[in-house]
Amino acid sequence: MSLSPATRQKISDTVKKAILCKLERYEPKTNYMPFHDRIVGRRNRAAFSLIHSINTILGMAVFEKVAQLVAKETFPVVETQYRQLRGYLSQGAQAEITAIVDALRNKRAAPNKSDESRRVSMKAREGILGEERNQRVDIFLKAHDGTECRGVKSSLDNTSPV
Repeated sequence: MSLSPATRQKISDTVKKAILCKLERYEPKTNYMPFHDRIVGRRNRAAFSLIHSINTILGMAVFEKVAQLVAKETFPVVETQYRQLRGYLSQGAQAEITAIVDALRNKRAAPNKSDESRRVSMKAREGILGEERNQRVDIFLKAHDGTECRGVKSSLDNTSPV
């Protein structure tokens, strides 16, 4: 799928605007970093700090906006920071998710979405259901046929009403 010229331009404008805004408003949090200065030099540390700040703003605001722009070309419903994803998680499913994440983090397993989904589904009815959870995802999409697609989980919020 190729992006429309209008979407390409919006993406370019979004990235440029974020970087230019960061450059105009950038102020280091501190100028006193003697260990960093000794290791990489003051000038290099300042450049690194600016680049780190730009990467942070890209990750926090721009990538999500770009995903939204791209998705709008295909999906009729596109929402960012979607908070209306509610449900329950059994103790068995939670334990299986924890085991999968642990194996992935410790490189004892390679990512395998279909196998991981199957394993969690098999445990979905084991144990007591936990409290209702309100989950926020970075991007939520709904296809023309009503199929829902959920993006990266940002956080779990069990206390805030939706």
